[in-house]
Order: sequence, then structure tokens, then C-alpha cells
Amino acid sequence: YTKITQVVILLTIIYLLLIIVKMWLADIYFATGERFSQTGNAGEAYNFLSTASALNPAEPFYNNELGYAAAAASVSLKDTDATLSAQLEQEALKETEESLRLSPNNTSFWRTESTKD
Repeated sequence: YTKITQVVILLTIIYLLLIIVKMWLADIYFATGERFSQTGNAGEAYNFLSTASALNPAEPFYNNELGYAAAAASVSLKDTDATLSAQLEQEALKETEESLRLSPNNTSFWRTESTKD
């Protein structure tokens, strides 16, 4: 192999490893956020799920769970911070719609969409 071929192969391997690490981190953030969501800590769930979604924006399940966490955080803040509550409500709608756009045949996402009213 020539030096240029070796450099291209090395750069490709590094790039692929970075993608794998990014997806792995997204999974860790998602799992942590999901645990917070299951224990009723909507704020922490939202923070971790938001990071997971940012690290892997092509994963519709992340968007769907982020929408659910945003909705739960919105409800919990309704009496104490109406402005933030309204912003989280809008984000919940946006994330749910994004999950449906990314995966329109997933019936679980449609069920979440139908319960948002």
C-alpha cells in the first residue's frame, strides 16, 4: 500500500470509531434518562434524553422518549413556571412529531401521539 492509501484507511477507521463511540454515549445517556423517567424525575430524564437525542438525532425512539419526558416536565412545572412549562409542552409536540416523521410505521409512536391531548 502507498502512504496515501494507508492514511485514508487510518482516517476511515478513526472516523468509524468516533461514530461508534458517539452512538455508545447516546445509548448511555438514553438509558440513564429512561431510568430517571421511570422513577418520576422528569427534569433529569429530560436532560439526559435531550443529550442522547442530540448525539443520535436519527434515532426516533430517542425523540419519542424525549417528547414524553418533556411532557411530564411540562406538567410538573405548570404551577411554578408557566413559561417553561409552555416551552416544554411545545418541545414535547415537536419531538413526538419528529419521531413519527422518522418512523411513520411504528404503532407505539402513534399511540403516544394519540394520548397527547
